[in-house]
Amino acid sequence: QLRGRVGRGRARGIAYLLTDPAAKVAAATRKRLETLVALDRLGAGFALSARDLDLRGAGDLFGEDQAGHAKLVGLDLYRHLLSRAVRVARGEAVPEEWTPQVNAGEGAIPAAYVPEPELRLNLYARLARLAGDEVEALRDELEDRFGPLPEEAARLLALADLRRRCRELSIARLDSGPRGVAVTFRDGPPAGIEPPASDALAWKGERLVLAREDDDLLAGAAAMLDLLEG
Repeated sequence: QLRGRVGRGRARGIAYLLTDPAAKVAAATRKRLETLVALDRLGAGFALSARDLDLRGAGDLFGEDQAGHAKLVGLDLYRHLLSRAVRVARGEAVPEEWTPQVNAGEGAIPAAYVPEPELRLNLYARLARLAGDEVEALRDELEDRFGPLPEEAARLLALADLRRRCRELSIARLDSGPRGVAVTFRDGPPAGIEPPASDALAWKGERLVLAREDDDLLAGAAAMLDLLEG
């Protein structure tokens, strides 16, 4: 770590590592110091890393003892990010990730329902990437593990399903209110989507608006997507 932070650019850097003459140096510490002495040539960083791997072991990336990013963001999200990074490194095509903005009320996973904060965070990460019929699969999993869904969690799953449907229709934003629903497409209406003729549907600038009086914001949003999918 120290060697990587001295001697940047054209300037040659020198690091002095000092030990207390009165203290006994542990065997493992002496091995590391001997490695630094032996590997003093330019570009020795990789050899140092390999030697450090031999001395300390590879660790357990997805184990309980792992610290850092894997624990911070949750294993499921970490695997997802790691998989994307590997595909990029291999030169493979990686699909663009984007999340539609859906304004149709709010939902949550109550702490009383899932007490562990890390587990709740992991569930939120999974919800953000759901596709196809995975919403229903996650609903079944939650009910099996934690019992019947509370109202807040049911709304959260419904919102996740709306976002999934919006992605499939290339809708960047959906706004649902008590007097209507409006959608904004990412790059204009995509090919293959022809909104059905209806007196309640109208274009207002770049937004397609469905006039509908209903206090159930989720139902209104679903009704708009039903029209577009039909």
